[in-house]
Amino acid sequence: MSNPPPPSGHNAPSLDTVIHTLSPFDQAAPRFKCLLRSFVFRLSKLPSDKEFAIIKYNILERLEAVMLEYPFLRGYTKCGPDGLMELVPGPQDKPGSNRFRRSCPRVLLTSEDYADDFCRIRHRDSYSGLTAASIRDSGFPPLPSRDANHNYFFQEGRQPAMTLQADFLTGQDTCYLILSFAVLCTLADNASLDLIYKTFGVGLPPGDRPFSCVELNPLNHRLDLSLYRPARPSTVNRIPEWKGRRMQRIRPENLSASPVNVIFAISSGSVDDLVYLVNEYLKGKSKLRMDHDICVAAWCWVAITEARVWRLDPRAETCFGISINCRSKLRPPLPVTFFGNMTLKAFARTTVGALVGLQPLPPCCDPARFHRTKSPVETIAAAALLLREAIDSLNHEYICRRLWALSGATVSAIRNVSRSSNRKTRSNNEGVQFIPLSDFAAEMDFGIPFTAGGGLPIHCRQPAGLQEGVVYLLPRNASNGSNAS
Repeated sequence: MSNPPPPSGHNAPSLDTVIHTLSPFDQAAPRFKCLLRSFVFRLSKLPSDKEFAIIKYNILERLEAVMLEYPFLRGYTKCGPDGLMELVPGPQDKPGSNRFRRSCPRVLLTSEDYADDFCRIRHRDSYSGLTAASIRDSGFPPLPSRDANHNYFFQEGRQPAMTLQADFLTGQDTCYLILSFAVLCTLADNASLDLIYKTFGVGLPPGDRPFSCVELNPLNHRLDLSLYRPARPSTVNRIPEWKGRRMQRIRPENLSASPVNVIFAISSGSVDDLVYLVNEYLKGKSKLRMDHDICVAAWCWVAITEARVWRLDPRAETCFGISINCRSKLRPPLPVTFFGNMTLKAFARTTVGALVGLQPLPPCCDPARFHRTKSPVETIAAAALLLREAIDSLNHEYICRRLWALSGATVSAIRNVSRSSNRKTRSNNEGVQFIPLSDFAAEMDFGIPFTAGGGLPIHCRQPAGLQEGVVYLLPRNASNGSNAS
């Protein structure tokens, strides 16, 4: 039995009260730390039972769409009998654990298995002093009170790794729907939760283009972005170091032919595995189901990972830690049209070849014909430029900024490489025009999505102010009407 909808009409609660409606957070002992995000919808009135059912359906449907875009989480997605989609953590077997217990199927807990009263009280306490009037006057805080414990925990191997809680905060003249996510920190990071923000149409900083209320607001209720000012994501400026991860061996026969799946699978393993697989592929002996374009894309991904540990031992470094922070942003897969000509392929291969010592290169990628980078800074910039063109065509500037952050280079160093690469591309008559990498990476902040392929206007933040321009991404044969998309 699911949690009942909030009362409406004459049964509505008194003013400035919090009504708990969806799956509550867990009462478990503090074992695993979870990340919490909360945001608010402004509703014109307390919804009726029927309206609440529609709102709940829209929320869960949208949450499901977000979760299915995480390839590395698909195996963890479960749906409870009340229709609430949750993520369950993987097996947490320990040495000496009961074998029969390991063989038992995992049971997803429903809302009946939670301590509703405890959760309602704790959640209300974490928002102590928060009323409908205070939201209307001063806005909704990005996180619960600093004095409150806003990190929720789940028991090992039993509780869901992600859950959603909704509270209706009623007032005299309006009602606020507060959505809260708690996600196991080993399955997502702050950037992933910011993606959920954008999917729900909230969390944009002042000055940015708001999402369409018709598209993203349940029941087309008014969505007042001025009521919410989220904190800047901590992972934009800093990529956390992931330690203690075990190396994962790659099984080529188990990899999907999808480009994005291949790249993600390869980036989850060690560089030794990658070098072996690509060498076998070049010799025609690999079972890896990928074409030459996907191979180049995978190498570009490794170049980005490897440049970060240039002075260490790159062949012993696992790619998993860094890739898990970025790969969920690559959707849909990298377009094949990006790798459509031999010049870009060769430039990508020589860039990575100089980094990991892959020799010899295929005849079509003769290193003597193309520019070789000379430092880790140039390597990461060149690889980022290549990936950026693909991502720009998919309207994903955010990951481009993360690529820049991975390099650890100065803005001036990347600006020089960007301009050099721009001149090289134009001289090869590729028909590609784009704003230099440094222009939108100079300040780590959100902006209007970087759009390419359609010639739409964009703006990029710089220390000196805003720079406006128009971006086009056209292939060599643009005259026949085709366009990179």
